[in-house]
Amino acid sequence: MQDDLQSRLVQSALILFEENGFKNTTVNSIVIHSGSSKGGFYHHFKSKDELLYRIHESFINHVNRLVDELEDKDLTPADKLDYVLTHFIFVYDRYKAHITVFNDENKYLADEYKSEIVASRRKFKSAVEAIIIEGQQDGSFTDDINPTVITM
Repeated sequence: MQDDLQSRLVQSALILFEENGFKNTTVNSIVIHSGSSKGGFYHHFKSKDELLYRIHESFINHVNRLVDELEDKDLTPADKLDYVLTHFIFVYDRYKAHITVFNDENKYLADEYKSEIVASRRKFKSAVEAIIIEGQQDGSFTDDINPTVITM
């Protein structure tokens, strides 16, 4: 769980990234906006890039927990897909600012974080695609559309 300062820094960054963009937002402006100090910032994040990565990590980890929860449930493919999509809508509601900022600003993210992000996103995409394939194989879903296309 995030501590109060870390949460304030993230919230300030979300606001400033949305208003000014990642490139035009400085660590100093995040610190001032959050009422923190540079020491407080660097206690939680080694760089502005790590902060952007963590913004992504917060919502993608939540999404991937959804697919992990399915492993413990004995559901039909249709029920699995319903579960994922229903909960995914709530993720978008809860993390709207995170998702918006990340999608707008990820092009500036340092290369060191990109492979982790691709892997996290691939996990969710692969889980949804597996549900589609399972449903196509058991006849629950039509099989005239490629599962990868449906997943996208």
